[in-house]
Amino acid sequence: LGHAYNSLGAFDQATEYLKQSLQIAMEIGDIQGEGESLESLGLALHNSDKLAEAEQNLRQAIARYEEIRKGLGNSDDFKVSVFEKQTLAYSLLQQVLVAQNKPLEALEVAERGRNRALVEMLFRHGNEELAERIIPPSPNIEEIRRIARQQNATIVEYSVIPNLKYAGITSQEKNLSPQIYIWVIQPDGNIELRSVQIPEYTSLKEFITSKLYELINGSNPTIKVENSAKKMYQILINPIAELLHNNEERQVIFIPHKELFLFPFVALMDTHGKYLIEKHTILTAPSIQSLGLTSKQKKSFTLPRGGEALVVGNPILPSGYDYPQGVEEETYYISQLLENKPISGAAATEPIIVDKMANAKLIHFASHGLFKYVDNNSLRPANELIDTEYKQELGAYYIDEKIIEQFGKWQDAIILTSTGDKPSQDGILTSKEIIEQFGLPGSTPLQAEMVVLSFCQSGRGRITGEGIIGLARSFIAVGVPSLVISMWSVDDSSTAYFMEQFYFNFYVKRLDKAQALRKVQLAMIRSHRLPSEWAAFTLIGQP
Repeated sequence: LGHAYNSLGAFDQATEYLKQSLQIAMEIGDIQGEGESLESLGLALHNSDKLAEAEQNLRQAIARYEEIRKGLGNSDDFKVSVFEKQTLAYSLLQQVLVAQNKPLEALEVAERGRNRALVEMLFRHGNEELAERIIPPSPNIEEIRRIARQQNATIVEYSVIPNLKYAGITSQEKNLSPQIYIWVIQPDGNIELRSVQIPEYTSLKEFITSKLYELINGSNPTIKVENSAKKMYQILINPIAELLHNNEERQVIFIPHKELFLFPFVALMDTHGKYLIEKHTILTAPSIQSLGLTSKQKKSFTLPRGGEALVVGNPILPSGYDYPQGVEEETYYISQLLENKPISGAAATEPIIVDKMANAKLIHFASHGLFKYVDNNSLRPANELIDTEYKQELGAYYIDEKIIEQFGKWQDAIILTSTGDKPSQDGILTSKEIIEQFGLPGSTPLQAEMVVLSFCQSGRGRITGEGIIGLARSFIAVGVPSLVISMWSVDDSSTAYFMEQFYFNFYVKRLDKAQALRKVQLAMIRSHRLPSEWAAFTLIGQP
């Protein structure tokens, strides 16, 4: 009844019934029910403009939710699943705090409400004596400032806030487009908040994926690229443009949220036709707290050579499938530069690769990935980008359906050479196996300072309140400070060229990883290459 009255705009009646619901939950010891009732009370009070009371109830709801998560131990799957049902309280509390002119407290809540399972795994690296029931504290404003100062970078954090404040029952009133909060944290400690409304009446997913589709496809690509890149710039950068520095060598670290992870910030274009990567050195990270924790994993980095580097290319695919020629060229070039012999073909088995991963300082995979998309209990290929109707139009390289059928029970995996049916020998190195092998208490942690996943859509995954759940997250979770991934399918020759130039800039010109990546992108822009060829590649984490 409380939810019904809330939907009807009868907030006083909603509040009374929700208080009764809360009382019942407390009497029977239902912590989840307490959290849900407190969350709904917060919404009703927010809609009634009783902001102080709404804040109190939402903070209590979050406390109840976090109490539940304490009892989940080391189960990453459970934590991701449970947190998915708890994200609304964090979004509502941000709205309530901003409405009360408390933008810094809202930023603390934004950090508290993302990547919690990931942060817990990172927090326990080197802290295995901590009890499983301890939840790491989320960063306060001073810690956030410290991380920005340590990174010597401008950090830009986005938070997508669903518009749930309505006074009627029509669908248009209920489904107003979301608002985006944007905090800019400077190395000197200054923090400012801006906000922007998605201008079109649509879901955020539909809006972002339509713009992404325009960016990388179309019969008239130049016009569509400019339209989508400028539109996204207008939303994501215009509100904060005057807060970003003019020194293109200084780093800007973007912390996207939800579907904003899908669009490449490097390809945003201003009104003068200049890409954002031409004005700034750009990185991304899942959250400010994860950025701070991965910086603690970073060691004094000397360029790995010989046996310190692991280059994996051309594992044997099922049913005799071959890799494009560019993969061989890529692995050969990189191995020559690293004075290293690549592991490929029959030698690239899962046991061998997992064993060598443990001590490698740099890991490069030139392989294929498998990803599970759940839709009516069916699986979609790894490079299903947005919606089914776009599948043929995207022009992406698809792994054959036979492979999907053969290995469909796994999700988010790197294909290696199979030597048996056991999970440790099947040639399918899953994100779950990576976390179990290198991320759980008692496991051997990875020593790698950088992992490069040089295959189509290696950075994609399922978008949840926890973030993007996929291969990239698994490597971050086990403590890898820097990760290079691809957000969509890039043609073979462009990928090989990009990777070769990236390593040349990194090893020969001795640029840091962020600058090495940027230099390749600038060169491809000057060669009039479209974003579909260079904007997919992203550096996550440390420069």
